[in-house]
Amino acid sequence: MNLMKIFFDLFFPPKCIYCDEFLALGNRPLICRKCKDLLPKIEVRCSKCGGVFTYNNGKPECLTCKAAGRYFDGVFSASSYHGNMRKAILKYKFSSQVYMAKPLTHFTLAGLKKLGVKTDVVISVPPDPKRRTKRGFDSTGELAKVIASGLKLPYKHNIVRKIKSTPAQSTLTRAQRLKNLKGAFAVSSTANLDGLSVLLVDDVFTTGATTSEISKLLKKKGAKYVFVATLAR
Repeated sequence: MNLMKIFFDLFFPPKCIYCDEFLALGNRPLICRKCKDLLPKIEVRCSKCGGVFTYNNGKPECLTCKAAGRYFDGVFSASSYHGNMRKAILKYKFSSQVYMAKPLTHFTLAGLKKLGVKTDVVISVPPDPKRRTKRGFDSTGELAKVIASGLKLPYKHNIVRKIKSTPAQSTLTRAQRLKNLKGAFAVSSTANLDGLSVLLVDDVFTTGATTSEISKLLKKKGAKYVFVATLAR
């Protein structure tokens, strides 16, 4: 641990991002042992349908999701969206706690490595422009940066843009979500995704409407494989 970290920890003692318990100096990531054990974890299965992944040329796929017409090839969420995980994600998003991005992605990154996800580039679900302005940062983009760094992959933050402001998805039914998303996103005209495998990062997976819509656009642009990764489901 370098002197700057020692100095910072002395004046701002590290706390667990999930329960606010004080940690030993230098403890990283900012997760206590109790929360590591108690967080509601999901097995390394498809988070949309619970199916077991098959592998095609070394890449995990969910055949159930593909058969149902979803445009992504599979999705992994590290935890269920309950308890301390939900509290931590809300704190991160609505209190501009950018430093939380690294510990929040700890379990997602570990799951992706265990699953053996192999992609060429990391892309994040773009924020609604109005909500980004209100929050002051791209919360999903920060998560994607950390995951890209952990997987030693490039992160491309301007490939997908949200071009139409929409009501928050969390307040809508699935049918309303699908209608809400029509024409909401666009892929950059200069993006070259031909033959690439994409890791698409979001914070919370609910119905999959947003990630499926973006996956469709990415595949129209030439991506051959899109795998979704989120913090929670």
